Amino acid sequence: MAFESRFICKMEGCSNLPHVYPSGMKAAYCKKHIRFRKGKFRSDIHMTGPMSIVMNLLQAALLADYPFIELPKDTDHRTIKALIDRDWMVQSKGLDGVRYKITGRGQKAFVMCAGDFNRRDGICPMCCEQPRHVRASGKLDAYCKQCLSVVARRKHERHGGRCVNPDRGCSRCGNHPLHQYSSGQYSTYCAACERVRSRLKSRKARETLMTAIRNGEPVPMCKHCHQQPRKVFANSVSSFCPECFSMLSKRRKLRRVLEKNPLRRVIVSGRTVIQ
Repeated sequence: MAFESRFICKMEGCSNLPHVYPSGMKAAYCKKHIRFRKGKFRSDIHMTGPMSIVMNLLQAALLADYPFIELPKDTDHRTIKALIDRDWMVQSKGLDGVRYKITGRGQKAFVMCAGDFNRRDGICPMCCEQPRHVRASGKLDAYCKQCLSVVARRKHERHGGRCVNPDRGCSRCGNHPLHQYSSGQYSTYCAACERVRSRLKSRKARETLMTAIRNGEPVPMCKHCHQQPRKVFANSVSSFCPECFSMLSKRRKLRRVLEKNPLRRVIVSGRTVIQ
């Protein structure tokens, strides 16, 4: 029997063949019960695989006009407690034992979590229309470009960019406190490690842009004036055009002089101003 169970659905009482993904791999469940393989998130609702099995039994009993039923003996007590705490089902203790019934809130959660728990055809499981986003490194994201923005927005609204423990050490060196931005939010790294990561990220972006320019792609516009193309060097590319690069360089040098000597005389618009 153990040998035969590998060729049928894992759901108890189901004798259907396992679902086959487009890649050729076989699932543990058939197409009808593939959604019991693992849990999933839908907005603020999270339903695990064991929860979905119980909810499916309760929903089927409600449709069959037998709202209160007994759950299988191997049902985890933590699953039962979680469903009752969420008001997805209620229990009734009688002479014939403890029976359970799905609630209206549980029916809404069951409808939201209905369908396949995962997709293997490369289509976004959230919108079921667009293909999943592929990064420049070749890694395949879980959702398409539009749905990734929606998920990121929900995550930001839920957590608000707050650091749970700002007193912990840097994630990179573990020796220095976290760097705090001017907005009040905390970085995952200290100030020194943040500078190192920023430089590495900028260097990688310049190398990628330089490779694209050498392959014949147009030079992007200046980040300051947005009118002239950026200045291209032999092995790198600037973020500004030649005019803005010269102007910003002079402004940066002047700022350094003023930081060293605040009482330095500076000529502004033909007038001598004491800084």
